[in-house]
Amino acid sequence: MARVVDEEEHRAKRAAILDFAAGLVQSKGYEKMTIQDVLDGLGISRGALYHYFDSKQALLQALVDRMGTAAAETLLPIVADPGLTALEKFQRYVAASSRLKADRRELIIGILRTWYADENALFRQKITDAALTYTAPMIIEPIIRQGIAEGVFDTAHPEAAARIIVGIFLTAADSATSLLLADAPDESVARQVREVMDATTEGVERILGAPPGSLRDHQVDRLLGVTLHARAMELDRGEDDTR
Repeated sequence: MARVVDEEEHRAKRAAILDFAAGLVQSKGYEKMTIQDVLDGLGISRGALYHYFDSKQALLQALVDRMGTAAAETLLPIVADPGLTALEKFQRYVAASSRLKADRRELIIGILRTWYADENALFRQKITDAALTYTAPMIIEPIIRQGIAEGVFDTAHPEAAARIIVGIFLTAADSATSLLLADAPDESVARQVREVMDATTEGVERILGAPPGSLRDHQVDRLLGVTLHARAMELDRGEDDTR
């Protein structure tokens, strides 16, 4: 007789495995994390784990998919809102992305250090691939096409422009992170990160043919402030540990 699967229980157990694996990625890095770490931490057998994920790669893909789903739940309603103009949608998209980071300010620097370690290179690449595969066509491109119809954007290649813009955002995030993790005074870091963000906005506006300053993210100052605060606290903890 076939085994009856309780769908709710199945989802709960799968989510618990993903939660634990996400913690391992943050603390150890994906490359150093092993299937045995997951088994030991959750107290389950290899067979029980393979009922949900048949490999470490499958676990990685599930983590990436879950992150994408969480982002989509926040961002897709913005795209679908018929009461917003294209400029408003773009501004809200960037603001929502910034707000997600700012609301997790106590974790920002600690997570970034492990996120940008060599051990998470594959994980980062998966996220980049997902952003280009899903964010560009599902979020950015529809906004661009609406903006063209409204006469506020001027590009003959909305699909390509969407992919380029996502690539610019990802590159800007990498540049800003390198600055935040560097051993430099806060004033210098703030100035250089602001330059990266301003250059990013200027570049995106030119790609879209948008009015200068129309896509400026007013949430950046808040995100930069809380991130620098988290950075200072992290540096203070590091100094305390060496005393």
